[in-house]
Amino acid sequence: MGPPARLCGVCFHPVKITHALILLYFVFLLATLWWGPRFIQGPWLFLLRAFFPNWKFFHAVGHEPRLYVRWWPSNASGEGPDPDTPINPWHLVYPRVQRSGLDLVHNPRVNLALSRQNLVDHLAHDLNHLPAGVDARGLVTYRLVQAMVREHCLQNLGATRGAAFEFQIRLERSDTLGEVESHTLLPAARGVV
Repeated sequence: MGPPARLCGVCFHPVKITHALILLYFVFLLATLWWGPRFIQGPWLFLLRAFFPNWKFFHAVGHEPRLYVRWWPSNASGEGPDPDTPINPWHLVYPRVQRSGLDLVHNPRVNLALSRQNLVDHLAHDLNHLPAGVDARGLVTYRLVQAMVREHCLQNLGATRGAAFEFQIRLERSDTLGEVESHTLLPAARGVV
């Protein structure tokens, strides 16, 4: 493989081009903040949401979105729960991971758990801003959370392939003594493992 192509004395190396495009994108965002409205919302910012935490986490104490999951073996037709098998209780999926001293250097488990909670936060935000009459199943964040729930049922709850599951998003507010208030933002949505 030869050296990178040069055109008019400018080096077009793929890494340099990538860095330049990312820098240009952030300059574009700063320019829209400076000369446009102070609140940025739209497809440009939506594409970079995966890189940043949900800012509402730091905004105020209030209702926090929580993901609840349950599963059951399907009946022979695969349409509903098997009447001979009880439905498992609701299980909270929240990033509480045992920590160790090594986590100060390398911490992929906690980072993955926090990114999953960040995804739940983004889904709650999208549900709050969803126009009336629009189906939530069309949201990208909904499909990502559904895939995350499917994986969680298989890996952590002991579900088997073909089992059915439900998940809910509840907004909860708690104090030091426990849960104070809870209401359901997304009613039970179903899927198959």
